[in-house]
Amino acid sequence: MKEQENMQEESKEESVEEEKKEKSKVWSIASEAAFYIFLVVFCFYIVPNYIFHKNTVEGHSMEPTLYEADQLITEKVSYELGKPKRFDVIIFNPFEEIETEFYVKRVIGLPGETVKVQDDNIYINGELLEEDYGKEPMLDRGDPYLDVTLGEDEYFVLGDNRNYSSDSREIGPIHERQIEGKVILRIWPFKSMGVIH
Repeated sequence: MKEQENMQEESKEESVEEEKKEKSKVWSIASEAAFYIFLVVFCFYIVPNYIFHKNTVEGHSMEPTLYEADQLITEKVSYELGKPKRFDVIIFNPFEEIETEFYVKRVIGLPGETVKVQDDNIYINGELLEEDYGKEPMLDRGDPYLDVTLGEDEYFVLGDNRNYSSDSREIGPIHERQIEGKVILRIWPFKSMGVIH
């Protein structure tokens, strides 16, 4: 009788152990599936929409820094945490009603500053801006934006190839909400791969 009871006890224990193993296996599979779902969402939704984005240069307005067909990586996080800085190379939407058109330019003037372009020189708040990004002397100084005071969320941007660039001299200052991100890396062509300064 005792032997039979012991066998029944052992059978129950084995059954409980099997049930625990089965639950553990199901939990392990569910956890793994959840991890891979998160990974897919992170890689294909969160990264391109909120962290990094790939852009391709069209045109010659940023030569010699960037060339047509260069492929760039833009990061979006730093402008969520801080503001664009002078000389940052940015991607922005010049015409908010056209959501698919983007420009790449260099930040020259910051919010609240007065930017003046005169005799191929750029003045910020009356002081000559020391910079050597312009490819060649400016022929088109850009009327009516020869002398502009920027609002609290406005930026003055220029292409490095200033005689072949549609920038703030033509389209006016851009607003912070139009900025998509900061260009940090060129990934193509391989021979020019590297950080963008």
